[in-house]
Amino acid sequence: MKTIADLEKIKSEIRKIDGILLGLDMEERWGDKSEKAVQKRNKAIEKYESQSQKLEKKLLDEVKSLRKENSSLLQAWARAHIELLEDFIERHEKDHERYQTELSVARREIESWTQFAQGTIENVPQNTFYVQYDQNKFKKIFGEEIK
Repeated sequence: MKTIADLEKIKSEIRKIDGILLGLDMEERWGDKSEKAVQKRNKAIEKYESQSQKLEKKLLDEVKSLRKENSSLLQAWARAHIELLEDFIERHEKDHERYQTELSVARREIESWTQFAQGTIENVPQNTFYVQYDQNKFKKIFGEEIK
């Protein structure tokens, strides 16, 4: 790992899979309950959970290695996320009543990224359902190819 974009690429893959798993969860709750559909869905859930676990382990291994070798890279990655979260808060603060949950989630994520930068936690779960970064700013920080 040489850049924060390298770390973010792994995190991005995890977010994509989490989105798929969320969709499968909703389908499980409200979708087709036929035996064939349930079997197909369960197989997909198993596949994506396995992929997610592998990526989470890969990211955790990278973080542990970087804590020893290049902790400033981890701090820069955390600062980038904090900057994006602060931007999210600034854009939604004026309509606090409407975005109360979203703002609360963003503030908790800032706390988590701060702890991550300090080395007290090794991973920051993200809630992309409630918090969406400004994509132009995200691409400026992490590059065009990462979403």
